[in-house]
Amino acid sequence: MQNNETVASIERMLADLDKGFQITHNRVKPHILTRTRDTLQKESDDSIFYLFNDLSGEAISVAAGTVPMGGDAINAFIHAQAKLFVLNRDVDEAGKALSAVLQRHEQDLLHWVKHGIINQHPNCDLSLIGQEFLVTTLQRANCPATAISLSIARTLRHYLGDDHGYKTRH
Repeated sequence: MQNNETVASIERMLADLDKGFQITHNRVKPHILTRTRDTLQKESDDSIFYLFNDLSGEAISVAAGTVPMGGDAINAFIHAQAKLFVLNRDVDEAGKALSAVLQRHEQDLLHWVKHGIINQHPNCDLSLIGQEFLVTTLQRANCPATAISLSIARTLRHYLGDDHGYKTRH
């Protein structure tokens, strides 16, 4: 029962994000969306990691709190998320619209929260984190980096969800 409640709370958080996007959608400058789309479609996991860091902003510092090496741990998690995004883009959804890649990415993150592994990529960094460090659903759901990663994925899906024919590079 506890795991179902935990996952439901994550889904409520994402629904609240969606409500906020309705207010801010028209305030995002088109050239920022174009640069973001280009980065996601063509760049390496390192470039995507920096984009994800830019999107999460001060949330990383707040989430890290006063825990020694907390910021490093959250950055490692977000880098693992960037690597998973590249796997989704280049392997799982190769040649598909960016919206499909973003949707797949968010689905993989939600699956990871529930099960601690990415089925298609059991040896990716995020799967290893779920198997070695955050081994229960409750640990994964309560990890501040999980909320940050899911909010990054949802933000990108909202603002870039309408591809207008854009495809990934493969």
